[in-house]
Amino acid sequence: MSTTRTFFLALGTNVGNDRMGRAHVLLSRTFRRISFSRTLPTEPIGIESAPFLNGLAIAATRLTKRQVRKKLKRAERQCGNTRALRRRNVVAMDIDLLVYGQERLKADDWNRHYIKQLMKEMNIPTTP
Repeated sequence: MSTTRTFFLALGTNVGNDRMGRAHVLLSRTFRRISFSRTLPTEPIGIESAPFLNGLAIAATRLTKRQVRKKLKRAERQCGNTRALRRRNVVAMDIDLLVYGQERLKADDWNRHYIKQLMKEMNIPTTP
């Protein structure tokens, strides 16, 4: 029997709130036990683009980390994310896995002010 693991996600888009809503719907259908933070507008980091909307999610699953990542990439594509758009600094949807079980991922993201703020608001521990 597989173990249930908690995971945290960071979501971001620079094309509008409708993409964030679409991502919430897709992820809710994929992961039944998921909760979302509010979204915060942020300035782009590392690219020249429109401002971003960023949010977090926390969920539980019996899927492997690889299976979770595959489902996240599918959700990004369903939100309109493509490599061609990314080359033009258009991020239809970016969904990053920050924590899977006890494994902390994407170390650079943990220092971003909006991640710290939203984690605090959602009562998510900063150490898994």
